[in-house]
Amino acid sequence: MKRLIPAVVLACFAATAFAEGGDTKVAEHDYKVVMPAAWKALPDIANSAKNSVLGASTDIDGGAIAYGDTSSGMFAMTIWVTSKKKVGAVRAELTDFHDGIKSSLAGSGIAIDKYEVSETGTRVSSVIEGSAAKLKLRAISVGMVDKDGHLRGWSTQCVYAVTAAKTAGPLCDAVLASFAVTFPDADARPLEKKK
Repeated sequence: MKRLIPAVVLACFAATAFAEGGDTKVAEHDYKVVMPAAWKALPDIANSAKNSVLGASTDIDGGAIAYGDTSSGMFAMTIWVTSKKKVGAVRAELTDFHDGIKSSLAGSGIAIDKYEVSETGTRVSSVIEGSAAKLKLRAISVGMVDKDGHLRGWSTQCVYAVTAAKTAGPLCDAVLASFAVTFPDADARPLEKKK
């Protein structure tokens, strides 16, 4: 599962989106996120991210959406994956999921400045902040294992040019604050106790 969120860093394709109050709200695949009204869908970035994440793998299914203002040097994406095969221990799989995201970003040239992991009874979440050249990246990821034993993961990532930080920073804050996984905890396996 460590290959789930690779270097392409940010994107999404065709999502159930609707405009309300000017912003674009996306609610599908057991997550929701709100993109700024001025941002446009970026299907090429989304498709690239999806293809990079899924590759030729027959072990996972998933997709991505991406929105942004490329002329201003900012965009965000949400990627979601579900393993087709049943996984083993919940804690180990979710640790691999988050470590895989971190190592994929680092492997793509992102210098990781912050990596924080937290958990509830059924979920493991991570917050990552990093930079590369003249870009900043911020991401929130959530992983769970459903009652059927399939890993389910979501990652919303926001990338922007350092020169656009004054405008992009608050927009990314809003996107990341709006991101929520809606998969019911009651339908997920509990984490094993830490050893």
